[in-house]
Amino acid sequence: MQTPSRVSLNFLSKCNMECPFCYLDFIGGDDSEVIWRKIIDRLSEWSVSAITIGGGDPLMYKDIASLLEYAKGRGLFIQLDTNGLSYKKRHYEVIANFVDLLGLPLDGGDASTNQDMRNHKTHFERVTTLLQDLANGSLPINIKINTVVSNVNADKLHHIARTLSEFDIKIWSLYQFWPIGEVAKKNHQKYTLSTDRFLESVACLQSTDLPFQLEISPFEVRHSTYFFVSQTGATYTIDRTDPFVYTQLGSIFDDRVLARWAEHSSREENADRIESRLTLLARESEDA
Repeated sequence: MQTPSRVSLNFLSKCNMECPFCYLDFIGGDDSEVIWRKIIDRLSEWSVSAITIGGGDPLMYKDIASLLEYAKGRGLFIQLDTNGLSYKKRHYEVIANFVDLLGLPLDGGDASTNQDMRNHKTHFERVTTLLQDLANGSLPINIKINTVVSNVNADKLHHIARTLSEFDIKIWSLYQFWPIGEVAKKNHQKYTLSTDRFLESVACLQSTDLPFQLEISPFEVRHSTYFFVSQTGATYTIDRTDPFVYTQLGSIFDDRVLARWAEHSSREENADRIESRLTLLARESEDA
């Protein structure tokens, strides 16, 4: 039985942003910590090694701290992706104690470009202020910045690099815009850029001496690596024949989902993705 090494747990009941390139389809549903813990138990049964908790901002949920502690107690490598808007001072020690990698989004090196991407006036200020606050904390937190590279910001990546160089960042992940999900498809004409242009845009960064590691991700190398589960336990992945469509697999508590997942995804590429990220973290630690 082929099981994923890394699973993405997406909270799809609500979000506090309306990003016009969003790849997630928000479906509502029950927000129950009982179900969340059962999902973690299921992943533990499968010997999953890493989980990315994201979706709509997970920090919006009052029980997220308890879930992070529970997942960490199961021995999982935990990446928490948050847009930063719901972050409160009380979250700091929770993240420092139970999160191995904190993912924050930044899609512009200034407020204007970031707003053009995310349609939010204060997001740039909120994220950069949070980065400074985290740097001033007494406990170390590994931070990964997630940037969606699109037709809007592809020529301005050096501005983002300059901004990020002011903070203690471990990994900068650059993702080619991917028109999957209802919202992203609706706005694809504004954001779509070719893979060649994406690679050209990031090439100049790879030849620059940056104080963090780069993770370059065209969508072609990502589409067979995902195993998604929603906060209700519904699982899905990317369709093997059409990388712009999600395929529903069924409940995570149904053993048949693994065979269905194997029809569309690669266990080896799923495992390689988390291993490459761990390698980047280790390399950054060696360089520090």
